[in-house]
Amino acid sequence: MPAMKKQRGLGLVELMVGITIGLIVAAAASVVMVNQVTEHRRLMLNTQIQQDLRAASSLIVSDLRRSGFWAAPQTGVWAPGQSVSSNPYQVQSGCNVSSDGKQLVVYAYSSFDYANTKPAKPNPQASNVQSNEYFGLRLSNADLQFMFGCAAGGGPNWQPLTDPSVVAIKKFDVSSVDTVVPLSAYCSKVCTGPDCPQLVVRRYVVSLAGQAANDVRVKRELHISSRRRGDAIQGACPA
Repeated sequence: MPAMKKQRGLGLVELMVGITIGLIVAAAASVVMVNQVTEHRRLMLNTQIQQDLRAASSLIVSDLRRSGFWAAPQTGVWAPGQSVSSNPYQVQSGCNVSSDGKQLVVYAYSSFDYANTKPAKPNPQASNVQSNEYFGLRLSNADLQFMFGCAAGGGPNWQPLTDPSVVAIKKFDVSSVDTVVPLSAYCSKVCTGPDCPQLVVRRYVVSLAGQAANDVRVKRELHISSRRRGDAIQGACPA
């Protein structure tokens, strides 16, 4: 029998099969790695959007609760020999803008430290709304903005509340839910009709939704509710 030749290497077919298998394994590993990186990036965006929306909603709630606060509420209660003043901070307009009941809300509250002023003196801010005591919230071009008083010329001083390069606000709805509590039973004379005194308890309901600026698939939505501290008293007892 002729002597068998020794094999010195791989054949062309074997080499091509090996390369093909290696490419398939590398492609599968690449797909897994890309999916892992994509999911991690999306998870980080979800966390960031959630944190941004919660931070914005926390500021919104804390500020809306102060709407209608009056530093001198005692002047709104009748006393012998004293005239009764209405709360000047029960407003829904200021700085030449008004609430639209949806994507724009305007309110006011007293920012003067009336209780800690020594000696206690009558203060104009206790009965008159100053230009720096108007506040507001609005949605403008996917950007949530906060109104901090009136700018030069009497117009609103809008400042960004969220970063549009990070989160695009797609929904900002503000609605006011009022609960009316009749107070006619406290009048010394019988009172009937719409002019009788009543307490208006106002609560704001806010819907806030946003998505990542660089990935439309990352979306979050929040619904918050806040009751304002300064309730309104309307009407009066018959003389």
